[in-house]
Amino acid sequence: GIVEELAARHPNLRSGEPRENLARTVEELRGAAESATDQQMAIGIAKLLASLNEAHTNVYLPSAGVPFPRLPIALRWFSDGLFITSAVEPHTRLIGSRVVRFGDFSAEEAYAAVRPLISSENDQWAREISQTYLLLPHVLEAAGVGEGTSSVRLTVADRNGRETVMDLAPGGGAYLAGPLRTYRPEPHYLRSSGYYYWFDFLPDSRTLYIKYNQCVEMPSLSWSAFLNELNEVAVNWPVERLVIDLRDNTGGNSSLLRVLLEQYQQAVRAGVVSFPKGTFGIISKRSASSAVLNAIDLKNMGFTIVGESTGGKPSSWGEVQRFALPHSRLTVTVSTRFIDIPGHEEISFPPDVPVDFPSSLWWAGRDAYLEAILAR
Repeated sequence: GIVEELAARHPNLRSGEPRENLARTVEELRGAAESATDQQMAIGIAKLLASLNEAHTNVYLPSAGVPFPRLPIALRWFSDGLFITSAVEPHTRLIGSRVVRFGDFSAEEAYAAVRPLISSENDQWAREISQTYLLLPHVLEAAGVGEGTSSVRLTVADRNGRETVMDLAPGGGAYLAGPLRTYRPEPHYLRSSGYYYWFDFLPDSRTLYIKYNQCVEMPSLSWSAFLNELNEVAVNWPVERLVIDLRDNTGGNSSLLRVLLEQYQQAVRAGVVSFPKGTFGIISKRSASSAVLNAIDLKNMGFTIVGESTGGKPSSWGEVQRFALPHSRLTVTVSTRFIDIPGHEEISFPPDVPVDFPSSLWWAGRDAYLEAILAR
């Protein structure tokens, strides 16, 4: 069973109170299984794992094994609320609207209701994942926010504050960022999002900008080839500022970036490169796991960290294994080892320079974090 599978991998669940609590909750789930739908069982297991307060021990929904219809919109939290950032036709008119209520619940109340179903160690990561969970009618129903799963009653406000109430049914299709491609300029940091890493030289500010999306080596662009290209620009171009952007990086292998940082240190010591306007790292609520360790590496090397606190907790359970549950085919991810980062007991790694990212900048295609760096 799930208790035995978890206990075989996770040292904390082998005995004592955590194991007993887990076993008791599983028994309650089994008791409900006769009358429960696949979605209700999946949500029950997600809630069970979320009660451990570990991001790396989880069942994240929607899961491949169980169908979870979703609303035909995309959501994003900004400093001024929850907004619809893209949608499937014919709902593109909703893009740019702020979500005021789900049923009778304010956006914040709906978030608080689904939060116990999300495996996380802090509010930042729970908020990041809630952008998906708040789109799943089965999850909203289980959290007591929605009634039924055929549609969700949404109240949205347009940019003038005019409110509209609608019943939105789940649906699929191609997500559009606006009625027209020109609706919003594409901000720099969202370019080439399919690449795990890329860089650009910004001539106006003489900034070498590195976007690091995943701590994983790309089959089509080896890390060493990437570093050679990067080195060529850093040494030969008039670079005065270095930015390493980890805002969209959810982890992988933390040692990759350390190779770059060692080369950087050697080049600075040898006088081959210098960055008179400073060195900066960018983090956000999406930065997690190995990306958090890399943000700490940057900080330890004197980089100024800009953005918002990370979704990942520095000292936390990690080194995951996965197993599939036999009946539901749900994939369970479980931590196997506690990774202690000395001096970092905080639940989230904070920036040196916290920066709000309001929706108005997003719609203008601007980047609050990079602008804060270039203004320094």
